[in-house]
Amino acid sequence: MIQAIMVFNNHGKPRLVRFYQRFGGLSAAPARAVSAVKNINLPEIPRNINIGDLNIKVPNLSQFV
Repeated sequence: MIQAIMVFNNHGKPRLVRFYQRFGGLSAAPARAVSAVKNINLPEIPRNINIGDLNIKVPNLSQFV
């Protein structure tokens, strides 16, 4: 697991320093929120998402359903 990233220049001065904290993911979320996400009932899985000039094609996710 990555705890931190530190990048130094040639003079020994830090240029990029990032420290990361561990998050619990779904285990840290309230149970009500997790059940709401799991029980979302979509009429169909969207295949194309169009936002202005941006067009996103959604891959076939049937293997995960």
